[in-house]
Amino acid sequence: MDRYETDESRYALDQEASSAGMILRFLGVEKRSGFYVLKACVENQTGSDFFIKDFQARSGKETLESRALFRVLVEAGNSRTGYLLFRPPLNGKDVQIVLEEDGGEGRRLSLPLALPF
Repeated sequence: MDRYETDESRYALDQEASSAGMILRFLGVEKRSGFYVLKACVENQTGSDFFIKDFQARSGKETLESRALFRVLVEAGNSRTGYLLFRPPLNGKDVQIVLEEDGGEGRRLSLPLALPF
C-alpha cells in the first residue's frame, strides 16, 4: 500500500466510533479505478487481546465486494492500522463500514463513510 501513502489525491478523514474500549478510526480514503481504499485504525483500550472477525463495507442491506488488508489480532493497549478495499455502491448510496469482534464480547462497530468524490 505504498502507493496510497504517496498519492496526493487521497482525502484525509477524522471519524471514529467506539464500544467498550474498541475504537474504529478512519484516517483517509482514496479513489482508484473501480474501487476505493479506506485507511483505518483499530485501537484496543482494554486489558485483553481481541480478534477482528469481519471488516466490510455495506450500502443499505447490500454488502459491497471488499477485501481487508488488516492484522486480525489487536493486542491489549495497542492499535492496528490497515486498509479496506471496496467497490463503489450502486446508485451512489451511502456507505457504512462495519467492524466485528470475533468471540470475546462480540462488539460490533458501524460508522458511516462520507465519500468526498
